Amino acid sequence: MAVTEKNRIKLHDSLTRAIGEEEADTLMESLPPDKWHELATTTDLKNLESRICNELSKLRVDTNNQITDLKNDTARQFSEVNRQFSEVNRQFAEVNAHISDHKNETAKQFVEVKNQISDLGNQISELKGLIVNHTADSKLIAVDQSRTFILWVAAFAIAVCLTVAGGVYFN
Repeated sequence: MAVTEKNRIKLHDSLTRAIGEEEADTLMESLPPDKWHELATTTDLKNLESRICNELSKLRVDTNNQITDLKNDTARQFSEVNRQFSEVNRQFAEVNAHISDHKNETAKQFVEVKNQISDLGNQISELKGLIVNHTADSKLIAVDQSRTFILWVAAFAIAVCLTVAGGVYFN
């Protein structure tokens, strides 16, 4: 039979009449609680402790395995990033070398064009000198022909310069 709160109050009242109130309070407080069967025993606590320890051990092993896996994955990923970074650096060095080679070649070609233009200027100066040395009678004819010739040479020189410069520019 389960002891109810009403039964406990009746017992306390009877005890108070029989032995006095202070003694009845002391006796009632020393009785086990109403739900004595729900109290945990030392054995219950030891069993619970054992189960918790087992679960914690399993959790610790699982956690350590996961941490190890994460470390390994991270190491692999860092290794791959380093490999890719090295490849990018290698390609960057190649591009720099190509740019440097192209820059040097372009500089050489510009020097050649400049020299050709200078040579054409010298040739035109020589032609002018020849024209001045002609006799007075042929001077008018020569001047007329020289102008035409100079225009043709200048046009040719410009065409050559443009062709050379175009070849340098488009390479």
